[in-house]
Amino acid sequence: MKRLALVATVLVLAACEKKDAPADNAAAATPAMAPAAAAIDTAAKKMDSLASKVDTAMKKVDSAAKGAMDAGKKAMDAGKSAMDAGKAAAASVKKP
Repeated sequence: MKRLALVATVLVLAACEKKDAPADNAAAATPAMAPAAAAIDTAAKKMDSLASKVDTAMKKVDSAAKGAMDAGKKAMDAGKSAMDAGKAAAASVKKP
């Protein structure tokens, strides 16, 4: 309990000392926040730029995948056509 009372006393004294401080210290603290806000804005812009790059990359991947699927379908259709032509040729050959 004595430690808790000591901590509370220190906190009260610290709070009182801050009230007695001149207003110049408060004004000096405000500009220090501005660079932090600028850093946050810069980080947000970088994140937006990165998100845009990721979206562009995903569109390219989707486009490439679609192209590969289309090529696969064309190859499959060509194979079916060749198979049908082979069946037709085999049917036209007379059996001995």
